Amino acid sequence: MGIVLGAGIAAVLRIVLTFFAGELLALNYVQFIGGLLVLWIAVKLLTEAVEEAEGLVPAVSLWHATWLILVADITMSTDNVLAIAGIAKGNLPLLVFGLGVSIVFVVFASGILARIMARYRVVIYVGAAILGRVGADMMLSDPWVKARVALPGIAALGIQVVGAVAVLVAGWAVVKRREATFRLE
Repeated sequence: MGIVLGAGIAAVLRIVLTFFAGELLALNYVQFIGGLLVLWIAVKLLTEAVEEAEGLVPAVSLWHATWLILVADITMSTDNVLAIAGIAKGNLPLLVFGLGVSIVFVVFASGILARIMARYRVVIYVGAAILGRVGADMMLSDPWVKARVALPGIAALGIQVVGAVAVLVAGWAVVKRREATFRLE
């Protein structure tokens, strides 16, 4: 009952947040800041997934485990809302479709996705790279940026690739630094 109730509340909150995010992204600077946030979230998700897989972030107590799950859920929800709103770019049918697919994945397929990510760690990296690309695209799509910078398609694609690579490199650097700290303790 708790899972059904929690999933239902999460779905309703996600719908409300996504529609607000879709409207807010039309304002100057919001999409740029949202893109930066998606890049940060991508690095955070990548580092947490890798650290968890390598046993670097054990839960010390029930409350600590609960806190880790809560933070991960909030982070993934924020990421999901911003990514869907950014990809939809004001297209309401695409926004609704993306949200519907997202809710299905989050509610019904999360266990399957967790097993796939545990078995095939490359999926974590591919997901982080996609988020890096979406974050860079959101930053380039900000009304303020678009009014000042006219990039040809290939240059915009190049910046999106740089965003994807930057997320992977930053995630790798954070994990390596934490591994060194973990070994010293």
